[in-house]
Amino acid sequence: MGATQTLTSTEIELYLSRGCLAPPSYAQTAHDQSLLFTFSYPNIFHRDRVLQDAHSAPLLYSKNRVFGLKRRAEIYRGESDANSSLVFTLEPATFSSSLKIIRHEDVVVRVERGLVFCGCFGPSYIILVSPGMDLAMAVLLVAIFDDFRPRDKSSK
Repeated sequence: MGATQTLTSTEIELYLSRGCLAPPSYAQTAHDQSLLFTFSYPNIFHRDRVLQDAHSAPLLYSKNRVFGLKRRAEIYRGESDANSSLVFTLEPATFSSSLKIIRHEDVVVRVERGLVFCGCFGPSYIILVSPGMDLAMAVLLVAIFDDFRPRDKSSK
């Protein structure tokens, strides 16, 4: 009889600089400044964006949707939602700053807006990541959510 393994969720505290995904957006390694990924906006009239690796190969496509008060972002593999499989859905709460990240109808990440440092250094989040979910992907999806979130007039 095998031992029972208990899987637990991981909690991450995340602090983002304001406009961290504003165009042109990119991430570099800390020690040699080599490029990791970039974001591009295929259409200037929409907030949809493509995440590309250092060689400009498309990795993920983010399509933002707004239905009345309800907003969500759909994350697809590749450079568009045409002929691509839906990987994640980001569902922010309507009247709070919480977020659910859904994969195959299961909530894999729960996010709450934090009050660390009174928000003076940009938004902070407490991220609860389910077992089996990649932590780096969870952080990237929260950064996409933060960029998609409406801003109040004082956070310019």
